[in-house]
Amino acid sequence: MYSDIKRLVDAAEGVPMDLNLSDIHSFNGNPELLTMWAEEAQKVAENYHE
Repeated sequence: MYSDIKRLVDAAEGVPMDLNLSDIHSFNGNPELLTMWAEEAQKVAENYHE
């Protein structure tokens, strides 16, 4: 998940954005995956400026 989110952020080339999960049906009723996605997105956002 981290690498997929990072690839999207890198493609934006510094343009400000919001990270939003829009395809929640792919999580097949497993709410833990939603938490994992949110945590990975937060890591990408925190590491983007390093």
